[in-house]
Amino acid sequence: MKIKHFHRSWVYKHHELGEWTYINKEWEAKEDQLQLQGWEKERRVVIVRRGLSSDNIIGFETQNQLQ
Repeated sequence: MKIKHFHRSWVYKHHELGEWTYINKEWEAKEDQLQLQGWEKERRVVIVRRGLSSDNIIGFETQNQLQ
């Protein structure tokens, strides 16, 4: 489970940093080096993401009650 959590947080980190390369109107990519425990050397990793259309975006509302 730790590795799964690590991968998710690693992808979130790159999402926030920006610097994505546009592939076409739907896709963006970014590359980095990654060395997990037990690996002898770093490996090149490519992250690819697809943007959501405005029809697929869901908003959440929260209501904080102060007492």
